[in-house]
Amino acid sequence: MAAWPINPFRARVSEQSPLKVGSPYCSDPGCEYCKELREAKPVTASEAANGRLFLGMLGCLAEYEKELIRERTISGLEEARRRGVKLGPRPVNFDIARAKEMRSAGSSYASIAKALGVATGTIYAGLVSS
Repeated sequence: MAAWPINPFRARVSEQSPLKVGSPYCSDPGCEYCKELREAKPVTASEAANGRLFLGMLGCLAEYEKELIRERTISGLEEARRRGVKLGPRPVNFDIARAKEMRSAGSSYASIAKALGVATGTIYAGLVSS
């Protein structure tokens, strides 16, 4: 049984020499068919018609998948809101008055955060917003 190699990313090999299934290369180093296979140069996928078709189909599938993810995300968020789930980060409670005292005494944001057990960004956001 003989088969021809089909690969859109490789140059077309002469169709006069079929590839024998099970042995892609023969043992004869001077075989023209094997030499042609070894020297076949890859072509850019978008140069050949079947390569452009394949890339176009991949693009369509990627866009379709992206839209499915977007629709599912939106419907999931809407459903969560209907059930009364609060979205976003949990509020962090800390003693803003103590943080203001420490800051006015000259403490750094990092030392205030460490003393109060919260993140430095939380201290900064709390002091700036109040």
